[in-house]
Amino acid sequence: MIKIFFPPIKNITGGMQVLLQLAEQFQASNKNTAFYLWEDGHETMLKSKGFGVMVGKNIHFTPEDIFLVPEGWPNVLPMALNSGARCVVYCQNWAYLFSGLPEDVSWSDLPVDFIAVSDPVRIFIKESLGKNTPVIRPYIDQSLFVPPENRPENIINISYMPRKNRALYKQIRRVFEARNTGLDLKINWISIEGCKQQEVAEHLKASHIFIATGFPEGNPLPPLEAMACGCVVIGFAGFGGWDYMRQTDNGYIPEIPLRTTPWQGNGLFCADGDVLNAALSLEKAVQLIVNKSEELSTVLKNSILTAKNFSRENQAREIAECELLMDVKSR
Repeated sequence: MIKIFFPPIKNITGGMQVLLQLAEQFQASNKNTAFYLWEDGHETMLKSKGFGVMVGKNIHFTPEDIFLVPEGWPNVLPMALNSGARCVVYCQNWAYLFSGLPEDVSWSDLPVDFIAVSDPVRIFIKESLGKNTPVIRPYIDQSLFVPPENRPENIINISYMPRKNRALYKQIRRVFEARNTGLDLKINWISIEGCKQQEVAEHLKASHIFIATGFPEGNPLPPLEAMACGCVVIGFAGFGGWDYMRQTDNGYIPEIPLRTTPWQGNGLFCADGDVLNAALSLEKAVQLIVNKSEELSTVLKNSILTAKNFSRENQAREIAECELLMDVKSR
């Protein structure tokens, strides 16, 4: 059985949504799957989706089990390790890989395997721990996040998600506004915070630009959803975003090697925290839209191609190719 640890966090995070994606994929491929909870906060929701649920701090594991745990919760591993179960850490954000470990414990002390949520996270694990890891990416709803038939004219709608690094968004906006006091164009700023998926999609379909301010990130979904809706994405990759973000011009490029992709430039990206460069990129994005340039068409074409590659089918393929998730008896 694959047992997935579901963190005791009140609000469902993006990472927890991805755990739900994996569980659905496991069940669709006839893998016996259940969630393990410390407490019953999400038990009703999980059961309503048809998942088996185990609650408590003394769950029984067997050597035939696979225990899948997000990277920030190594303290749940001992029970499974002591039973001989295969323990797999799903690293959804490189920034938390070491944060949950006790001071006197290292990952090399523990008989665990790793799966990365993106290629940059794979590189981080390889360089930090010397371990080769498979990659299983999240997917976005390909039926919900699609380009609109048309967008508002004579106005530029700029969406942002202020949950991460709100102060940096404010600085980007202030710099942009200070540089463009005489701009003969109405700018509308749209906050996407606390919205359900349908609402997010509606906001993005009405937007021309999306500002990505999140970092650190493992494989950020909001910029992908914005790309799928035909927005020009500018801002920060959070390191993990370089799994799919590709620079459109001669701007910032990270030092890590970038995987080969079927798309090229799909946005205007900056070093994390570089407020000035982000404001200048925002200014350029506005100009591309106002001028209806050929470069804009290329960026949007690459953006939509990028988003289409983050599909349920591609995630299912990555899961099927992951030997760590194959039945223990067959290995």
